[in-house]
Amino acid sequence: MTGTDPVLRLDVGDHVSHVVLNRPDKLNALDETARLSLVETIQDCGADDGVHVIVIRGEGRAFCAGADASNPNEGSRDGAWADRLSMSDRGWGQFLVAWDVPKPVIAQVHGVCLGIASILCNLCDIVVAAEDARIGWPKLPLGGGVISPTWVWHVGMHRAKELSYQIGSEISGVEAAQWGFANRAVPADRLDGEVDGLARSIARVPLDLLRLKKEALNQVYDNMGFRQAVLNGSLWGALSHDLPSAGEVRSLIGEVGLRDAIAHYRHGQPRPG
Repeated sequence: MTGTDPVLRLDVGDHVSHVVLNRPDKLNALDETARLSLVETIQDCGADDGVHVIVIRGEGRAFCAGADASNPNEGSRDGAWADRLSMSDRGWGQFLVAWDVPKPVIAQVHGVCLGIASILCNLCDIVVAAEDARIGWPKLPLGGGVISPTWVWHVGMHRAKELSYQIGSEISGVEAAQWGFANRAVPADRLDGEVDGLARSIARVPLDLLRLKKEALNQVYDNMGFRQAVLNGSLWGALSHDLPSAGEVRSLIGEVGLRDAIAHYRHGQPRPG
């Protein structure tokens, strides 16, 4: 893989295009530039009649480590209202593009898939995971009411709560398939071939028929409130960012760095410094 853009488009033939998260040195964590590039690349594939199936995957050792928390002050901090609009208009709220794009989207998950990356998967049509993938929540107690509502629809309320109520909770790719987050889990060395075969099989269906099928299926969930649950996440997330505890987390990251802050909250280590 070449190129320095945070997201790349790779047309692999047979009406299949890959959208590749391309920040391997950051485990493909998404900053604002990468998020916007991801949305634009999916839209480009959606507008191309030569593309029937879109595969989203990550370059390097991971699918995506979630939001890039190395800059704790990125984005709006001008109160809950502005923060809500920022998350909806420039942040993860735009991941609904994967839900709305008029062709099937497959998430190919390996390595880690954390935080908002799991939201992206929950908005894709199909998820195929490596058995040893690690899928779950952020390593810091920042934000709330954003991730878990999208999980409820796939794994159920009790499991979503168990994961949400703990810092950095994870499940494996095998568990993800057993619980309903993923369609299937395969050995890591078979992941590329499994997704490639699935994508090419789906791509043989005429594009107009694929669009109809996707709209018909999505409408069922939308009528049950799925879309509204996703959109409501920006409100709950904005409120959580205004909590005193959120300010404490951001301050600690600024004081001691991301690694030591994660160790403090995730493993109960004494506060550094």
